[in-house]
Amino acid sequence: MQWIKKEVSPYLLFLPLCYGVFIAADDMTLVVTILPDMMQSLKIPVNDIDRASWLIIAFLIGYSATMPIMGRLSDRWGYRPAFLLALGVFMVGSAGVALIPVMGDSLEALPYLDQYRWAIIARIVQSIGAGAVIPISLAAAEFLVGTRRRIVAFGMVGAAAEAGSVFGPVWAGAIADWIGWEFTFWSNIPLTLIAVGALALLPKGNRHDTSVDWIGAIAFTAALTTLTIGLFRISDPDLPMIILFVATAVLVGVIAISNRFASSKAIPRSLGKLWDFIWSNVAHFLVGAALMIGLVSVPLLAGTIYGLSALDSGLLLLRMTVALGVAAFAGGFIATKFGVRIPTIAGLIVAAIGFNFMSTWTIVLEEPRASIDLVLVGIGLGLLIAPIAESALRRVPEEDKGIASGLLTLSRNIGMTVGLAVVASLGTEQFLLSAPGIEEMIERPEAANESGMAVFSNFFTYASTACIIAILPAWLMSRSYDADGVNNHGLTE
Repeated sequence: MQWIKKEVSPYLLFLPLCYGVFIAADDMTLVVTILPDMMQSLKIPVNDIDRASWLIIAFLIGYSATMPIMGRLSDRWGYRPAFLLALGVFMVGSAGVALIPVMGDSLEALPYLDQYRWAIIARIVQSIGAGAVIPISLAAAEFLVGTRRRIVAFGMVGAAAEAGSVFGPVWAGAIADWIGWEFTFWSNIPLTLIAVGALALLPKGNRHDTSVDWIGAIAFTAALTTLTIGLFRISDPDLPMIILFVATAVLVGVIAISNRFASSKAIPRSLGKLWDFIWSNVAHFLVGAALMIGLVSVPLLAGTIYGLSALDSGLLLLRMTVALGVAAFAGGFIATKFGVRIPTIAGLIVAAIGFNFMSTWTIVLEEPRASIDLVLVGIGLGLLIAPIAESALRRVPEEDKGIASGLLTLSRNIGMTVGLAVVASLGTEQFLLSAPGIEEMIERPEAANESGMAVFSNFFTYASTACIIAILPAWLMSRSYDADGVNNHGLTE
């Protein structure tokens, strides 16, 4: 199929991968909209939200844990076989979730298995496929579009991922209202098959003689699980939380030992010597925390304080995510012309300003002010997606680009986990501390909304602070970008 690569525009060649990223990314956020319907099918009472939250947490863990390992497998197999495998696993998981209403109580005849456990397992399987597509796409960018165009391809991946994240809740809400929540997952199968057909026509990509550190991969997955559970207990510290964090530290030690002595390195030693790669990951972590705070807080604020419907809440968030997707695409072109430092730092400043404006919102939704603030945040967070990826991956050897791409995306996902923990755990604690008494609520019914608004204001302040702190690693990651044999635009010849 090499003739296709010669005859078709490089960006058109890259579109099937972006389409796959879009489909996978929307399943990270769509559950938020249909969670009440899923709880009803799974017979989870409203007051048992902790169990229901695992439908989201399980996906986030699997989505993050699979990235480094699939990045390494893409180095070994070539991007196309790895991407097709990821899409196949994603379809199997989607079908597993969609089958829940059909199965009813029949699973209870099997040992240790019921509808709820089946749902968690299916979501994990789905997330393994979904989490693999982004690092594989980033690793394939240079092969498909060339060195000079790869930064634009990074922006395309970022735009596709963010577009999927915002499209998911709106799509799921509409499908659930029309024909049932399970058809949200059934629809993944024909949509994914389109990507499979397009990918089958593309060249396989380069293969490299690399191996996989399975011990390190298993330890990493366990560490990510214990860290996530511990973070969700951070508002009420107790002995189990301490044990979870200690277990995480021990597992990190296992990963370090495995990486040092294993013949196949989970993390190539060369990456630890690339300071632009290290600082890019630090910046990505902080950006992920700010992004997740925005993604969760805006619809939650809209549904509680402003009393908007789920669809209207999603449409409010749309202001931010559409701007983010457009800016992610534009950020690639800007970085191609001016280098990575200008769009990265400018994006962080704009996002920090937008979040700061949002922290001053009142209990009455004010337009067009709210839309302007959300667009500012979206533009800021979008501009820096491609430049951070370019800065992180530009010096990474070709045979390690898959694993490096996975680690870069993982750093943002861990940041998103921290951001989600802040919203879920600290938010509840802050509201309880600031909630008005019964007498005050009788005299001033708006007092509860004011207390809730104060909590959301704190969230947006946290996000703004994360963006400001990220300016330092952003500066450090790009400090030598015009050296070491790169041209004035920051791209290797």
